[in-house]
Formats: sequence, C-alpha cells, structure tokens
Amino acid sequence: MPIKPLSAVESIRPAVDRTEKFLFEPFRWARWWRLALLGLATGEFASQGGCNFRGIGNLGKITRPESGSSAPAIPHIPGIGPGQLAALITIVVVLVVLLAFVHLYVASVARFMFFDTVATGRSRLREGWSRWHSHGVRYFLFQLAFGGIALAFYLVLVGPPLLLAWRMGIIHHLKEHLGIFLFALLILLPLVFVLLLIFAIIALFAKDFAVPIIALEDITIPNAWRKLWAMVKAAKGDFAIYVLMKIAMAIVVGIVLAIIDVIVFIILAIPFVILAVIAVAVSPGTFQSPVMIALLVTLTAVIVLPVVLFVLGVIAAPAVMFYESYALSFFGSRYEPLWNFMHPEPPPGTPASEPPLPSAPESPPPDMPPDALPGLPS
Repeated sequence: MPIKPLSAVESIRPAVDRTEKFLFEPFRWARWWRLALLGLATGEFASQGGCNFRGIGNLGKITRPESGSSAPAIPHIPGIGPGQLAALITIVVVLVVLLAFVHLYVASVARFMFFDTVATGRSRLREGWSRWHSHGVRYFLFQLAFGGIALAFYLVLVGPPLLLAWRMGIIHHLKEHLGIFLFALLILLPLVFVLLLIFAIIALFAKDFAVPIIALEDITIPNAWRKLWAMVKAAKGDFAIYVLMKIAMAIVVGIVLAIIDVIVFIILAIPFVILAVIAVAVSPGTFQSPVMIALLVTLTAVIVLPVVLFVLGVIAAPAVMFYESYALSFFGSRYEPLWNFMHPEPPPGTPASEPPLPSAPESPPPDMPPDALPGLPS
C-alpha cells in the first residue's frame, strides 16, 4: 500500500503509465481488439455516430394518405396487411427487449473480465469468461434489480402528475394551460435531474468500486456495498472530487473521440455511398421497393454497423483502458486487496529498486496466460 491514499489528481499519472505499458510496451494487436470488444460489451465505449435512412427511395408513399382523404395517415406497406404489420412490429419489439437483456448479461460478466484485464494484463476472453462468470451472474441480477428500482422511482415521480394532467384535460388543451404546464415542469425537472444524478453516481460506484470488492473477496453484493459505503463515509471529499474528475475527463475525452469518430465514420461511409449511388443509377426502381429498403437496413444493422463499432472501439481503446486504470489506481490506494492484486510481490531475486510496476519474471506463473501484460503480473 502507498504511504497515503492517492488523490483524484494523483491517480492520473499511474493510470497513464498503466495504459502505456499495456497498449504500447510492446504494441500487440491482440490486446487492442480484445480491449475494444470488452469496451463495447461493458458500455465503456459509446458510439458517437448514427445512420439516417430517410430519403432512400420514395418512403413518403408508405405513410401518405390517399389524395382527398381527410383520414389520418395509417402506416401501410404494400403487400403487407395491418395484422401482419402489427405482428411484425410485435416481433421486433420482443427481439429488441430480449437483445437488451442478453447485452446486459454479457456486459455484467464482461465487467469483471475488463477489471481483470486492466488490473493484471490477462486478456484471454474465453478464460476470463469462465473465471468470472459466476460473479457476473450476480452482478447481472443486481443490475436488473437496480434498473427496476430506478424505473419505479421515475414512474412514481412522473406518472401521477401526467395522469392528473391528462384527467384535467391539460394535455388535450396544452395551449390553454401552457402556464400551468411550464410551472409543473419547473418543479418536476429539478427533481428528475437530482434522481438521475443519484442513480448515475450509484451506477458509477458499482462498476468502479463495488466490482473489485466482489471480485477479490467473493462476497455478496449487499456486503460489498456496506464495505464500500464505510470507505466513502470516511473520505467523502476524496470520492466527491473523484466523481467531478471523472465528469470533467469524460467531457474532454468525449469531445476528442467524437471528432475522431466522425472523421473515421465519413471515411468508412464513402465506399458504401459510392456503391449506393451506382446502384441507384443502374436500377432506380429497385430502391422504391419496401422489401429492398428493409433488406438494406437489415444488412446495415447486421454487417456494416458492427464493423463500424468495432473500428471505433479500437480507436477508443486507450481511453477505455485509461478510465479503468484511473478508477483502480484511485481505489486501490484505499483498498489493500486491490493494491496487492495490481502490485504483487516481486519474485525472489528481483532488485529492490525495481519500479512500482515490476517487469514480468523470466518464468511466468502457471496460471498466467502467455499474453498477460509484462509489468502487470497476475
């Protein structure tokens, strides 16, 4: 353990050193793409780009009512009846919900894999999945419960005012009650913001601090939270500054990554735009077919989008590595098991003057995969 806990500012230098050692000393492509996958799986990396398919073909015909008709536009696709359309929409909604649950499950296990990779340098994905699966399942259940509680709070806070406004006719005649509506917003929005801030801080502390405690002590999540809360109460100012530093760094790094992502996205999109222009010039009627439009959207979602996200994830790998290294450096200086996990005792015969991140021994431990990070032994 260090002589005194590292402050939020002092934790930056060790995080930078660990990031450089992992990614550049030496450079190994396997580390980059595995880190990119973990960053995407855990949500540490959020894509700044997006796709807009408006204007492909004549989409206006899909929802445009017949001329002279006063009825509102009803979604209609030629060749597909209302019942089939409703079934299709239902299937899509169910698949999206299932996909969200699957992603949350994968992200929960990947969170521990990500922690292990940054702390020790081990980056074998299959071995990491087996090692941390049971911990990830418990964390998955915690996130489900946490999400349910957060949703319930929002419904209790927002639901009754909306229901009251609907019954009083304020929503139906919004222009006539605009003053009341704005006054309600002035009261409600600050409460929603405070609630959002509280849940965001809880989620931040869970992934940055509770996960290492659960991983190293193999205790239940409530017990991990009790231990963490005792540490937070003993150093409220340090943890408050940590949160502010994380917000500031996220803003600065987010702006830089957004600029880089836009440039890379444009470069990657140029070939597809050229192909689309050529296809429209050769067969303009093809892109007026709803089936063809649906096929293009599906191909983009299944093939193009994952490739783009992976490329952007590789670009964001240094930032992803730095964020986790920063959290572990700050918390490890206050939590001895984590510090020992990140800085194990050097093997016998190692010079005492070796730096804090010792070089890997000539004969790695048997449980340490060959691609583990030199200087960050397991």
